[in-house]
Amino acid sequence: MHKAGEIFLNCLAQGVGIKGLLKSAFELLQMPMHILDPSFLELERIGGEDLQDLRWLEYRDTGYISEVQLRRLRTSGFLEKVQTAGEPVVDKSIPGMDVIGCDVYARGKLLARLGIWCIRPYTQDDLAIVKVFGKALSAELQKSHPSYLDLNRQSEYFLNKIISNQIETDDMVNALAERYNVKKTPQMRLFLVRQETGGDGVSTPEYQKNRLGRQRFALMASSLRGLVAVVIDNKGFSTWMESFPFSPHFGELLCGISREFHSLESLFEAYREAEAALRFGEGKQVCTLYDEVFFFDLLSLSGNTRGDIQKLCSPSILKLKERDDSTGSSLMETLEVYILNSGNMKKTAESLNIHYNTMKYRMETIKQTPGLESLSYLELFKAYLSILMLKKNSG
Repeated sequence: MHKAGEIFLNCLAQGVGIKGLLKSAFELLQMPMHILDPSFLELERIGGEDLQDLRWLEYRDTGYISEVQLRRLRTSGFLEKVQTAGEPVVDKSIPGMDVIGCDVYARGKLLARLGIWCIRPYTQDDLAIVKVFGKALSAELQKSHPSYLDLNRQSEYFLNKIISNQIETDDMVNALAERYNVKKTPQMRLFLVRQETGGDGVSTPEYQKNRLGRQRFALMASSLRGLVAVVIDNKGFSTWMESFPFSPHFGELLCGISREFHSLESLFEAYREAEAALRFGEGKQVCTLYDEVFFFDLLSLSGNTRGDIQKLCSPSILKLKERDDSTGSSLMETLEVYILNSGNMKKTAESLNIHYNTMKYRMETIKQTPGLESLSYLELFKAYLSILMLKKNSG
């Protein structure tokens, strides 16, 4: 024991970090072990290359403790014991291999969770070493806490600040994204998830955040106010729609999905769209796209300022308006009159006092705008509402 204390103190003095401490503990105990963050997501792992325990294999392949295992640990009382004992606790609930658990605290705050897999019968000396190791790990984590969390959750910190509307300018958004090395792609969407049923104290928003944040195409994830926000690369949109919620153990989840956006500066508006989709689509289906509730959101916010209305309007109409403003064309007016004339090209041309061929050319140009290709009833309805709102706020 005295030797273990000296080894860990030496590690702290030399500044070898979490990996160095973990390596020293492994050399002392000669048993596979891992360090998890408070939500059971892996920080570091060592050993266990040949370990065939199904729990270890499942954990090793995913990088986090599964909901099934967490439910078992909670039912057995292990989690409650390890959280209150303040020292190592042994999980003996499954025959074959014991697991030593030890939660690492500092000033009453849970920083990490230790797990040591007993490939041999453990001794009291082993438990004593684990206890000292936990204290050394607590000291190491406090050196950089909370920057310790920044290293592991920097994109989550960024996303939290954005969706909490704490960033005032686009320049600040970009500076923060660069500081945290946030992932981004040219096309993104935001999924906002809420659990309706099936919660058992294990499948928490924090846990769902980790699960969804590790799915393919996920760029960043955060849990805030009981919801889980996940930003994905829009290339994976169809995969997410087909596979959501990725696990039968989640219980019933509802999801609101923003429109596609192209820059991190649009993240807050994407969050607002996803929240509206979740709110207006509640109880109707698992996943609700913002475009499906666009009208309800537009009407509910019709008294907002001009800037907000522009964000709410159909991107297709905003593109037409931008083209009209830059070239002097009248595409938005043409589309409005076309809608008022129930799609009758001849009557529209007469109303606008233009030649039929000119009218035909304008409509072909309008159809080249993404979102207006087919001029379906849904597209035309969204377009007309957007035009009305733009006209109301320009007067």
